[in-house]
Amino acid sequence: MSTNIKVAVFMHDFRGGGAERVSATLCNGLADKNGIKVTVFVINKAGPMLADLSDKVEVVELGCKRMAFAFWKLSFEIKKLQPDLVISHMTHANVTACIASILGGFSKKLIVVEHNQMQNNFKVVSKFTVKLAYLLTKVLYKIPNNIVAVSSGVKESVVKFTKVNKENVVVIYNPVVSEELIDYKPIKCVDLHRFYSLNLPVFICVGSLTKQKNFPLFLRALKIVSQIENVKAIILGEGPEREELELMVENLKLQDIVDLPGFVTNPYDYISNADTFVLSSSWEGLPTVIIEAIALNTNVVSTNCPSGPEEILNGGEFGLIVPVDDEKSLSEAMIQSINTATTYDLSKRADDFSVVNSVDGYYSLIEDCI
Repeated sequence: MSTNIKVAVFMHDFRGGGAERVSATLCNGLADKNGIKVTVFVINKAGPMLADLSDKVEVVELGCKRMAFAFWKLSFEIKKLQPDLVISHMTHANVTACIASILGGFSKKLIVVEHNQMQNNFKVVSKFTVKLAYLLTKVLYKIPNNIVAVSSGVKESVVKFTKVNKENVVVIYNPVVSEELIDYKPIKCVDLHRFYSLNLPVFICVGSLTKQKNFPLFLRALKIVSQIENVKAIILGEGPEREELELMVENLKLQDIVDLPGFVTNPYDYISNADTFVLSSSWEGLPTVIIEAIALNTNVVSTNCPSGPEEILNGGEFGLIVPVDDEKSLSEAMIQSINTATTYDLSKRADDFSVVNSVDGYYSLIEDCI
């Protein structure tokens, strides 16, 4: 294969979500491959994940006000760059990339990546343009050379929602576990958050404050736990549900037990120092933060939501799994996690989600296209 390979990556921006984080990690991993030049096209450069990009990765800002109007500019830039492969991330960007590929004649080089459950996302999105984007996938997802799903569950969702041929959907796990993560040395807990200095069990949750993450379930379960055990909890993240969650904390009288400090660029210190990471989501794609918790050797309790947790935890081999939207089961698992010594071989499981394995998967797609 040629030693001068160009890969274009298209995404909305660098906001602080899990999908943006793994997209940046993928770009860095591809750029570290000898002979690969990576260029990222974004609507704008806003967001904290921009700082995570390697100096080897070029960033081009399209300067469009909205994703819906970006296909002309993206088509022009791709024609100018003439890459060997174009990788687009997340549904609304994928639709724009599909339209641009028709205009620019690069559909045979296009790969779109789905990070989440399409049916569930379609139900909760409110913006007309985003709703329309999901509906357009039923036609436009026949255009790309391949569709990458970040988990087997996401693959099932893509096939069911878009009716594409399942043979055209490839599962490649997200690039999550790097050598830096495996060797990560967290800062002292007392310097991080006041809860870590109290010598009490601390639960940690990480995610955008949205309906999908179902933090009300976590708070209801935490209330049950707090009546039995003396514990603390931290929810990292920001989003539209903050006001509702803060009111719920007050109504449940959990003000002294739970804190919502907002988004942090590096959640690893918080996860490492916590006793248990809890995922209370109603649905996911491949929840990166569970993998990060495993790599950081932190106990995991998760709902069995579609999709990802059962796949990552291998049916409960590497963490505790409970039914979705069942606070009693979740509270029992949380109590079990802080009172029972674990024997999980977490580091071994983390290797399955390594940056190297993921980048090799995308590299194979580059070879196929070339």
